[in-house]
Amino acid sequence: MKRVLFVSILAALFVAACGEKSNLQVKARKLQRDGTNSKVEDTFANTTGADARKLTSNMKAARNILLGKNSVQTSVYCSHDLEKAITKNERIYLLGGSQVLILQDTNLDIPETPKQLGQEKAEVPQDIVNLICDGPKISTEKLEAYPNVAKVNLTLDAAPTEIQAKFSVANTSVQSALIACGSTEALRAADKIMMPESESAVAPSILITPETKMLLETKSQKGKEKEYILVTCAAEKTETAPEADKESDKSADKETPASEPTIEAVPAADQEPTETTADR
Repeated sequence: MKRVLFVSILAALFVAACGEKSNLQVKARKLQRDGTNSKVEDTFANTTGADARKLTSNMKAARNILLGKNSVQTSVYCSHDLEKAITKNERIYLLGGSQVLILQDTNLDIPETPKQLGQEKAEVPQDIVNLICDGPKISTEKLEAYPNVAKVNLTLDAAPTEIQAKFSVANTSVQSALIACGSTEALRAADKIMMPESESAVAPSILITPETKMLLETKSQKGKEKEYILVTCAAEKTETAPEADKESDKSADKETPASEPTIEAVPAADQEPTETTADR
């Protein structure tokens, strides 16, 4: 009788211990998941109505992007070391800590498999994809010193800059893309900037944050080593106006609602896409 009682007590203790262990594991998983999400939300701007695609170091994404009226399939590679990343032969290289918004071609299916996206079925693409390269990063100081790497430093919330680079995975032609750098407020209202109501405004196809470093391959002479462009952004707006004009600038700023994005538009006549990629 004593032996049966002893065995019953042991069994009860074992079940209780297993139950407690299971609960702890569930709590630990929940804590880890919530902690990770909070960190990403604090670090990166959240864009409403956009596909979110989070990448970690050495991961890549494939998307159909719109450059003006032209659509090309591109590849985006996330890396902690841009100097080593260029050996991967991708089209857009992002350094850890970067965030890039691009216009998608919603008439085409997302070229990534459900397995790559971590879901059962690939969703219908939204107009904008929010690409986040989350992870560590190595300084680009050495890379920037290379003679075949040119640096383009965009001004925060300024008009888009036209950049010639190889975006298409289908060929090695150079395409033209309008790229701008936006503040957190601009990224949250990216649809107004990238898809403006005014037909006279030319919108950026790519919108980056001040923390972003984006490396693109551009046209190079035949037989020469590859040429690259490192796109970055000034963390603050550059003041170039004389002292006398600053007061009038401040008055103009007061008339602009704080909730509206402030990236400037440029007339359509000033920016013509020079897409040279082959037909899809």
